Formats: sequence, structure tokens, C-alpha cells
Amino acid sequence: MIAMKSRHLEMVQELEENFLIASQENQERTVLKIRGHYQNKLNMLKRVLGIYQEKVERRNALWEEKIKSLQRVNESLQEEQKALRERNRQESAIWDREKSKMMELFSSRLDLLHSHQASTLQELQMARAEMGRVQEMLQASQEAKEPEEAAEDRVEWCAPQSP
Repeated sequence: MIAMKSRHLEMVQELEENFLIASQENQERTVLKIRGHYQNKLNMLKRVLGIYQEKVERRNALWEEKIKSLQRVNESLQEEQKALRERNRQESAIWDREKSKMMELFSSRLDLLHSHQASTLQELQMARAEMGRVQEMLQASQEAKEPEEAAEDRVEWCAPQSP
């Protein structure tokens, strides 16, 4: 019986050892499977994050290029605006000089026309005065002729007529 008990204890111990070994192997396989499963998930997540990071970097690079492009366009437009302001300033100065010249020309012409008008008016007044004197002289001469003509007419009426 002792032998049987001993054999039984050995078998129980062997079974426990086999169970522990099987349990340990099973646990190791389970851990490996779980580790593999989560390692695959982690790898997948790393790939997704890598792809997302690439997209973000490309998008950032694209935005940076757009910013640089807009800065170049902005600088170009500012230079163009400066050039246009300078051109407008120069044209304004030219127009002011031309306006001044035209105003001087118009002023001198207006002065010339005014002096011409004044001299014409003076000549006209002198001509009127001259005409007035001529008319007075004609009138005086006409008045002097009228008594002579009246005397001649009287002489003609009084004088005998010859056949």
C-alpha cells in the first residue's frame, strides 16, 4: 500500500507537473498570441500614425509654400504700388508744371486781349470824338451853305429869265 500510495503520489505529482507545464505552455502561448495581436495593432497604429505624420508634413510644406508664394506676390505688389505711387507723383508734378505754364499762357493772352480791348476802346473813343468833330464841322459848313443857297434861290427868283 505504501508503494501504491507512493506511486499514487508520484502520479499526482507528475500530473501536477504536467498540468503546470501544460498550464505554463498554454499561458506562454496565450501571452505570445496576445502579445502578437497587440504587437500587430501597435504596428498598424504606427503605420497609420506614420501616414498621418506624412500627410501633416506634406500639408505643412504645402502651406509653407503657399505662404512663401503669397509673400512673394505681396512683395511684388508692394513694389508695384511703390512704382505706381512714384509714377503718379511724377505725373502730378508734370501736370502741375503744365498747368502752371498753361495758366501763365492764358494769363498773358488774357492780359494781351485786355490791353488790345483797352486800346481798341481808346481808338474807338478817339474815332467817335473825331467823327463828332467832323460832324460838327459838316454841320457848321452845312449851316453856312444854307444861307448862301437861300440867297441864291432868292436871286434866281428875282432875276429875269432869258429865252
